[in-house]
Amino acid sequence: MSVDGTIQAKLVATSAVSDIVGTRAYLIDAPQTAAAPFLVFYRGGGGPLQTLSGPIATSELKYDVISVAKTIGQARSLAAAIAGALDGWSDKTVSPSIESCGMDSQEDGPLLLQDDSEEGLRTVVQTFTVWTGS
Repeated sequence: MSVDGTIQAKLVATSAVSDIVGTRAYLIDAPQTAAAPFLVFYRGGGGPLQTLSGPIATSELKYDVISVAKTIGQARSLAAAIAGALDGWSDKTVSPSIESCGMDSQEDGPLLLQDDSEEGLRTVVQTFTVWTGS
């Protein structure tokens, strides 16, 4: 399974997250018709680590996770559930292994407007560093 798939599986398997979003955990883009609350995640950077001798079997990847909800309180509650699922998480039973995952930052994100409505969706953006092995 890919790191993306492993993260998605972890999020929807964590009851604190799935109790809020069900299976609405989307990689890169959510469908236009996605019902709030939901989350979107994507790899924002990183890659294989290098030494003077060349690449090693460890990668440092940055993932952004965006919690989307009707109110900022709901978005923050979802973000707290996501932090509980991913911050400090490791899983050596998958390939590539998740050696460590830690939250780097969290901030309230922009208001997302929908169609011509003046009402929008509130967001919270979190960044996580994921260390993977071979």
